[in-house]
Amino acid sequence: MISKPIQGTQFWNELNPEITNGGGVGHFNDGDLQYAAMNASVKMRTIVRTREELFEDTIDRENGRFKVAINGNWYGLDLAGKMDALSGHDPVEATHTSPEGQVISNGRIVTGTPEPDKFYVAYSDIVEGASNPADSYRFGFGNPPGTSLAAMGGLGPVIIGKLKYGTRNLYRSGCPSGAPATGQPGSAYAGYLIQRSNFTYTSFLGLGQTTGKIAVALCRSAQKILVLVQPNGSSNGITLDTLRDKLAGVGVDDAVFLDGSDSVMLVINGTWHIRPGENKSETNTTGLGFFHTYTVTYNGNGISSRAVPTDGNNYEQGDLVTVRGNAEALSRLMSGSTFAGWNTVANGSGKRYTIGDTFTMGASNLTLFAQWKSD
Repeated sequence: MISKPIQGTQFWNELNPEITNGGGVGHFNDGDLQYAAMNASVKMRTIVRTREELFEDTIDRENGRFKVAINGNWYGLDLAGKMDALSGHDPVEATHTSPEGQVISNGRIVTGTPEPDKFYVAYSDIVEGASNPADSYRFGFGNPPGTSLAAMGGLGPVIIGKLKYGTRNLYRSGCPSGAPATGQPGSAYAGYLIQRSNFTYTSFLGLGQTTGKIAVALCRSAQKILVLVQPNGSSNGITLDTLRDKLAGVGVDDAVFLDGSDSVMLVINGTWHIRPGENKSETNTTGLGFFHTYTVTYNGNGISSRAVPTDGNNYEQGDLVTVRGNAEALSRLMSGSTFAGWNTVANGSGKRYTIGDTFTMGASNLTLFAQWKSD
């Protein structure tokens, strides 16, 4: 973990070396606040516990897929769940937990109740032709879009569309008199608004600066995602106001906060850095995971032809890949030579594969080069 205050005109650029060194995620801290930084090309998936197991165990089973994993939205327990949680230290069945906010996976609501007066973060594949991978992410007010590949509702606002949120409305100079201090500003004042009041924000702010906090933030111009977590009971900590102002100061466009206090957790590259409270691990059922996908490219190694296979799949780390190709068609491409398989290095000094072999996808894109032997 690298100490890096969230400030300065070069903040985003200075994250890049550690992101590279961390295989796509950098781990930093600003005092008690820890944060993971990733390029916005990272994908998001919802995590849902369905078994009678600790949420930590759910994360551990999924962990090979994720660069970063965190807890999700607030939740409630039915009476049976509350009794179970109070009576011992075993996991509470997932059916007794009700997430407050819809959780969407592959365009389907998989759990959670509607929370139309709260906020969401959503991920969908970037539209063809779009140049900024940050456009895959949406933050907004209301229930999350039902067509999202992954989304979580029931969240609190920090910054939405560059507009800061807080305990009261603030307006820039020149605003006409009579602008409301809280609530909807109205059309006469909306253009002057620089901070919007929000009840969820105000309620969480009242928990103080040492309570656990967790947020997801996006800077579109820098094409970066931040996942920020402060452990519960931090010796110093920061307020939600301070976190908001730090993020706004470095140009964050959107940020939402999730279930805090001792619910907060942070896993980076399979390593636990912040664990939830024991009772929260027994009862929580939702989280968010961030992961990269990788490609396999076939190179004719001197030959360009449609017979050289293509693979349009996006593979996650750990996926099983089957090596492609048609040996007969490939052998006709080079006069006097016969196709002799694939290799990870053009000169044949790397790992060899034959058509139909399988291998486990690693944490980087892979190119396979055709190998030729003289007839």
